[in-house]
Amino acid sequence: MHDSRPRNPKVEICRLFYIGITLLLLLTISSFVIPAYLGIRAEMSTKIEQLSTSIIDQKRTFLEAIIVEKIGDIERIRQRLELQRPSLSGPEFDHLFRAEVREMIHTTELPDDGYVWINEIINCEGGDNYAIRFAHPNLVDTEGSSLSTNTADIVGNLPYQEELEGIRRNGQIFFDYYFLKMGSEQLSHKLSFAKLYAPYDWVVATGVYLDDVDRLIEAETASMIASSNRTLRNGLIAIAIGIIVLVIMTIVFETRIRLLIYSYVETERSISAQLLEEKSKLEESNRQKDRLFSIIAHDLRNPIIALSSGIRMLEESMREDMDDLERTIVDELNRSAAGVSSLLDQLLEWFRAQQETSPFIPRKTAIYSDQQMLETIIRNLVSNAIKFTPEG
Repeated sequence: MHDSRPRNPKVEICRLFYIGITLLLLLTISSFVIPAYLGIRAEMSTKIEQLSTSIIDQKRTFLEAIIVEKIGDIERIRQRLELQRPSLSGPEFDHLFRAEVREMIHTTELPDDGYVWINEIINCEGGDNYAIRFAHPNLVDTEGSSLSTNTADIVGNLPYQEELEGIRRNGQIFFDYYFLKMGSEQLSHKLSFAKLYAPYDWVVATGVYLDDVDRLIEAETASMIASSNRTLRNGLIAIAIGIIVLVIMTIVFETRIRLLIYSYVETERSISAQLLEEKSKLEESNRQKDRLFSIIAHDLRNPIIALSSGIRMLEESMREDMDDLERTIVDELNRSAAGVSSLLDQLLEWFRAQQETSPFIPRKTAIYSDQQMLETIIRNLVSNAIKFTPEG
C-alpha cells in the first residue's frame, strides 16, 4: 500500500545525499579496479607469451645448431673415409660409412636426455613405406623399419607428413608433436628440427621435450597470478582505506552542513520573530495614530466649527453697529477660522486617503475667471515647465 504521509525534507535530503555518495563510490571503485585488473591480466598474458616465445626461440636456435653440427660431422666422416679408404668399392664404402654414422648417432648425448635420429627417405611422395628408420637411439629395436606419413600422434598430428612436406619445400623444418620420452613409456610434447642431408636422402633431426617449457610457463604464470593478486589486494586495501577516509570526510562534511543549516534556520526564525514583533509594534503605532486623528477630528473640528458659527452670528447681529475697523477684524477672524477649518478638512482627507478608506471620486468643478488672465497663467506654467525641465 502506498504511504501517502509526507516525508521529512531533512530526512529525504540526507537519504538522497548518502545514495549519491554510495553511487559515486561504487562508480569510482569500478572505474579504477576493473581497468586495473584487466590491465594486469593483459600485461601478465603478454609477459607469459613473450617468455614462451623467448624460450621456444632459444630452443629452436639450439636445435638448429645441433643438426648443422651433426650434418657437418656426417660430411667429415664421409670425407675421411674417402681419403683413408680409396680402394673400397661402392657397396663396401656405403656399408662402412653407414655403420660409422649410426655409431656416431648412438653415442651422441645431448642435454635433458636429448638425442639425434636419422630417417632415410625412400619415396618423396609420402604414404606407407615412404622412409625407413636408419638410426634412432631411443628406438634401436625399430631401426630399419618402415615409416608412414599416415601415422598420427595421440592428438591427431601427422608428424611424418609435416616433416616430409617441410623437407620437400625448404630442405628443413621445425615442427611439434607428441612422442615417447627416452627410456620411458610417457608421451610428451616435443619440438623438433629436421634437415635434409641430400647425398643419402637422410633427414637428420633432433628435438627437445617441451614439458620443462610448459612447467616453466606454468610456474611463471602462477608467480604472475600471485603477483597480480597481491597487487589487486593491495589496490583494494588502498581503495578501502580511501573509502573509509572519504566516508569519514563525508560524515564530517554532512555534519557541518547540517549544523550550518540548523544555524541558518534558527537565525531565520529569530529574524522572523523580530520582524513579527516589529510588525506588531507598527500596527499598534498605526492604531494609536488612527486614534489620534480620530481625537483630532472630534476635539478640534467641533470647536473650530463652533468658533466659525459664533463669528458669523456676531457679524450678522452687530454688523450695522460696527465701524470699519471692527468689520475688518471680524472679516479677518472669519477668514482665519475658515482657513483653519479648510486645513483641518484637508488633513482629515489625507488621513482617510492614507487609510485607503476614502476612495478618490472625481468631481466637476466650475472655475470663473478672466479668460485672458487664465491663458496667461497657463502659458507661463507651460513655458516654465519647458524651461526648467532637464533634457532626457
